[in-house]
Amino acid sequence: MSAAKQAGVPHDATRLAWALRTSARPLSAYGVHEQGGGLIDVPKAWDLLRGPVQVPEIQVDAPTRTLMDPYLRRPGHGRGLYEREGWAPGDTGTRTITLTRTSGPPGATTYGLRWRGNDGTFAAVTRA
Repeated sequence: MSAAKQAGVPHDATRLAWALRTSARPLSAYGVHEQGGGLIDVPKAWDLLRGPVQVPEIQVDAPTRTLMDPYLRRPGHGRGLYEREGWAPGDTGTRTITLTRTSGPPGATTYGLRWRGNDGTFAAVTRA
C-alpha cells in the first residue's frame, strides 16, 4: 500500500485483494484445503496492481453444506461454495453457483472460469 500511495496507483481494498489472489501460486507439497489461495508473489501482485485493470464487482450465490449453515444470513446459501461436511468417498453431486456482475460496462461480458488447485475431481459447465 505504501508503494501504491507513493506511486499514485489505485489501491482500494477490491484491487488489493484481486492482485494478491491473482498473484498467488499453489504450493505443490500441500493440498488446496491446507494452503488456501497459495503463496503470495509480492512483485507479481505489484505489477498487477499497476496495470490498467478494472476489477468487476461480482455477487456469488452458492449452496452451502457446513456446520455454520444455521448462522448464515440465508441458511444453506452463501457467497461461495462451502461444503465442508457430509461428503464420503464416492459421493457425487451437482451444485448451481450463480455469478452476477454488478459493475462495469453494460451488456454481456465473457469471463474465464476455472477451478484453482483442482486435481480433476471437479468440472464446471457454464451457462449464459
